[in-house]
Amino acid sequence: MKKISISAIIILSFISVSVFAQQQDIKLSLHEQNVKEFKYSKFNITENSDKFNKAELKNVLLNSEKNAKRLNISDVKNNVLPDESQKKSQLLAIGLSALLPGAGEFYAKSYIKSAIFLAVEAASWIYFAAYQSKGDSQTDKFQSYADTYWSMRKYGQWLKDGDFIGAEGINPNEENLNVLRDQIIACEQQNPFSHTLPVYKSQQYYELIGKYQTFQGGWTNLQHDPDNIPTSPYYYRTYRDPIFLAYADERQLANDYFNYAKTGIYVAILNHILSAADAAWSVAIYNKSIKMQTGFEIKRYHSPFTGSVGNLPSFKFSVSF
Repeated sequence: MKKISISAIIILSFISVSVFAQQQDIKLSLHEQNVKEFKYSKFNITENSDKFNKAELKNVLLNSEKNAKRLNISDVKNNVLPDESQKKSQLLAIGLSALLPGAGEFYAKSYIKSAIFLAVEAASWIYFAAYQSKGDSQTDKFQSYADTYWSMRKYGQWLKDGDFIGAEGINPNEENLNVLRDQIIACEQQNPFSHTLPVYKSQQYYELIGKYQTFQGGWTNLQHDPDNIPTSPYYYRTYRDPIFLAYADERQLANDYFNYAKTGIYVAILNHILSAADAAWSVAIYNKSIKMQTGFEIKRYHSPFTGSVGNLPSFKFSVSF
């Protein structure tokens, strides 16, 4: 349930950021288009300046600037696409973002979102590498500790001292540890133990010797050795020595680091999926037809300053969806 909640938060965050970034890209795109159109209008007015007197030309430029300032491009929700030949491929955008998050958005000219997805990709792998390294270091630490303080011979002797069934077949001084392990397993199988001793120095070996009380008898540095007396405070089924618990905590810490590292992988995978979906959406918005028309029309003009009357070109701007 916790992982589902975290995933939902991540998805909602990505959607919010994506919408915000898309709006910023749209504003930038439309701002550039508006600047181009306005410059073009000023050029045409200047080009025909010989047809008007100084006062008329001044009013033309002032009116054009005022009209440009009144234009509210923040309400336009689509990019500008002046030519069908400039349309982008959704499949290509999806493929690009599936390989490298943000690449599809860059292709669709959504540069802000491209940077966001690329940054998340880099951060997730850095996070993974950092905790994977911590997990490896912690694993080396607890395994080295176990190699120093847990002894199969000590464990075999503990079984014999506790008079467990079949313990008479154990020789703690057996030189071959594989043979000794077989002797120990034969004893364990005759007693109500939940597990038998795993292969020496295997991953399960390092886990079980710090997980089940039965294997406490193999630690050489315990504060109190457990016994097989049910009435004893050190009865092996109920007693947990501080050394045994400390080792278990160290091993669990390594597991926690590896789980944190997995989170980085999950975020990276999710980032690829979301970026691919967003790339398709960004291209769809880019390809959506928005016709922006600018031009001039001749209007009769009466100057309040000079009282002159004449024909004056006026700036015209329209947007259709």
